[in-house]
Amino acid sequence: LANTLALLHQEEQLINQEIKNLENRRTIIQDRIKSLSSSNDIVTGQMQIQHFPIRYCVRLNEHITRDEEMDLIIKKLHQKHEDKIRDLGNLTIGAFLSMPSIERDIANVYDSVFFVLEQETQDFDFILPEGNYLSCFYRGSYEQNALRVKEMLHYLDEIKASSSKEPFELFTIDNRDTMETDEFLTEIQIYLGGR
Repeated sequence: LANTLALLHQEEQLINQEIKNLENRRTIIQDRIKSLSSSNDIVTGQMQIQHFPIRYCVRLNEHITRDEEMDLIIKKLHQKHEDKIRDLGNLTIGAFLSMPSIERDIANVYDSVFFVLEQETQDFDFILPEGNYLSCFYRGSYEQNALRVKEMLHYLDEIKASSSKEPFELFTIDNRDTMETDEFLTEIQIYLGGR
């Protein structure tokens, strides 16, 4: 009887762990559903200055000129930091744009890819500092990002603001969510400083 009770307690613990894992997975799926559903309400082409808290990130520096390279670098970065990432689907993925390419009107060229970690950690590569950022969303192909960045820089000139930081993109909806390029939703941010 003692052995049977011990086995039943052990099985109960295993079931409780499975329930906990399923509840965590359900939370992840609910978060993704909420994020994708709310993306329909995002207005594109609108310049906004927004305040963001400090964001802890991990990064892989690579010069990227093709979408296939981007996918490969994202996989490499994920493999390197799997222990810090709860779910790749809900992860904020970004990339720093190549300013020399943008200045020559060449779109879709990046200098590095990064993940914004979900919580504060000691194990990070760099931070996106707390402060004000100029933000603008666009839908569709990444081939338009050079034009969008130039529009943002022109806007900064108009409001007499500037930035010494490289612009970066955050991929809100990308090929992890849809194969329809027209459905892609990307946010460009440029750090303006301040707290």
